Amino acid sequence: PSVKPRLGGLLLVTPFQIWYVRKHGRSFRRQLAARRLIPIVVGLVAFTALSLAIMSPITSYLDEHVFAGMPSWLLSSNDGLSSVPLTVAVACLLLNIVGDVILSPIAEELYYRGHLMPRLPVGPVAAAFVSAALFAGTHFWEPAMIPFVFVVQIVLGLVVRKTGDLRTSIGTHVAVNAISTALTIAY
Repeated sequence: PSVKPRLGGLLLVTPFQIWYVRKHGRSFRRQLAARRLIPIVVGLVAFTALSLAIMSPITSYLDEHVFAGMPSWLLSSNDGLSSVPLTVAVACLLLNIVGDVILSPIAEELYYRGHLMPRLPVGPVAAAFVSAALFAGTHFWEPAMIPFVFVVQIVLGLVVRKTGDLRTSIGTHVAVNAISTALTIAY
């Protein structure tokens, strides 16, 4: 079930984002030294974990009461992998790792924070909010997570705006998705 939206994103959205940014360019080309970049990314990952813990009751409520009637094939779930052959499950896992941990975070950050955010015809803070809202809206297969994604993406946008280094959001996004994927596999 969760493979359909992810596969669609990996095969359609991610290549488009990469092509579009390559064609139209990106902003935020400054590069922080590793001694400044690493603590920022670690702090942002910690902020993301704390935000998830704080927003967990909201996410649970939305899952149980607001989005309970959504079709199961649309929602993100690993339940469907238990009924497929091992080779298919492994292929889906590899697709998830390549797509969700590597390709998608890089393409999404290049597009939403590196290209779109600086071009929005609003102030820097409003641009962080607008790009975060647009990004959160693309997570329709996890509708209960949209508020969490929105909050985290606002902070990432503001940090990118402040530091001028897009690697802060890329590193954070890759790390958070890697942790999420590892936890999903473990449980």
